[in-house]
Amino acid sequence: MDDKKIAFIFGSSKENSEVYEGNIEEIGDIRDGYFHSTYLLNFSKEKYPETTVFRKLSNRHSPEAISFFYTKLFNHIVFLNTTKYLEDGRMSKHGKTGVFLLPESITEKQKDGLYSFLDEISDYHITIAYDIRIENGIVLDNEVSSVSSEEPRELFDKFFNIKKTKSL
Repeated sequence: MDDKKIAFIFGSSKENSEVYEGNIEEIGDIRDGYFHSTYLLNFSKEKYPETTVFRKLSNRHSPEAISFFYTKLFNHIVFLNTTKYLEDGRMSKHGKTGVFLLPESITEKQKDGLYSFLDEISDYHITIAYDIRIENGIVLDNEVSSVSSEEPRELFDKFFNIKKTKSL
């Protein structure tokens, strides 16, 4: 994932028979200068050409706004690699970073794919965005981030335990 911008952990999709629940697909070159939004929109043309909402979006929309529709329409988990590199090719002082945008529900197959992916990015500092919604044209969410040196897998374990406890 270090050289990719975006990863999808697919939900169950009736819109595309080639998308398999729990599978992971990584797209975009982290160093090529293109925006996350460009890759997200191009991916929608490739995988979901009949979904009209994507045709109404452009590169000026934030990657979070575009990702919102992947989570809501297809139940996909979206990971945005936000790692920054300096002009000389060195990584910024913040290290490897990323944001997960979660759908309202996650299947067991998706969770298996997620944990497999988390092993791949164990050295990233991540944020988990959930309960994502659009109100008055603004993307809103709740977020969880690690305040210590937790690996992504540990943060998700805590997140799922908290969510399970609150839903009882």
